[in-house]
Amino acid sequence: HSGFRSFLAPGVVRPIAPIGTCSKDSVRVCAMTADCFTSLAQAREAMHLDRTLGGWLSYIAERDAQHCVEGYGFWHYLLAFCLLLTSTNGILVGLSCAFILVRRRIKTAVRGGKKECVPVKCPEASITAIIPCYLPNEQFIIEETVKWIMDEVDSPGQLTVLVVYNTPHDIPNIEARLAQMQERVDWPQGRRFKALRVRESTSKSANLNAAWAETADDLVAIYDADHHPDRRSLVLLYEKLIRKRVAMVQGSVYIRNLEQNQFGCSPCSVPCLGRLIDAEFFWDFFLQRPGQ
Repeated sequence: HSGFRSFLAPGVVRPIAPIGTCSKDSVRVCAMTADCFTSLAQAREAMHLDRTLGGWLSYIAERDAQHCVEGYGFWHYLLAFCLLLTSTNGILVGLSCAFILVRRRIKTAVRGGKKECVPVKCPEASITAIIPCYLPNEQFIIEETVKWIMDEVDSPGQLTVLVVYNTPHDIPNIEARLAQMQERVDWPQGRRFKALRVRESTSKSANLNAAWAETADDLVAIYDADHHPDRRSLVLLYEKLIRKRVAMVQGSVYIRNLEQNQFGCSPCSVPCLGRLIDAEFFWDFFLQRPGQ
């Protein structure tokens, strides 16, 4: 008796190998030879009859014009596990989104429809907008950001923009232009701009700690060096701060230059990188933790 499975099908190529003829290195070859058939139908029938493999743990491979039934190996199971993990994660994300949307609809229905938010009358207030900056990385965008906030963003009162930055080496051109901007007195609505270099700083948190000492206003807004806030965003944040009687509010972020962020190299680049990041921001700010 060869020790192989005993079922036979017409056309099977199964030479009877005595016990012990397969060495340790050739066991797989012997197994392949013992499970090879002349037609695909016969191989499928063999898989159906073989209850130990039964199609879930085996597959049919074509070798030398024969159809051989082989068991899955380690890499097959590893790939199956990764696919299962990815599918499970996708299902959980989908269920989370569905839960959030359904919950909001239920809240709206229970409360009798979406209520119109009536803004409260807010007194004028002075605000300092702090922009922490690592100058070597953001030297090419910081001026544009400052001009955008100074010219385009509405404020409930006096607005002061403070760029607090650190750099391991001098960048004369940019630092000189920041100094010139600080000397300007023709900013819209009498706004003020300040630039402060924190020489001992090596982090964003150290820049912020240094900014507190330079801030006299009770209200502070913090922007990144690449932020272009919407025109009414600062006023809306201030109004919600007063209406909700809270100490801090946070806005949401979205990508403004979706068409400019390329993925790949020209001429094969596609404008999808910005959209991927925008999708991540949407999930983070609008679904997981909607900004207040």
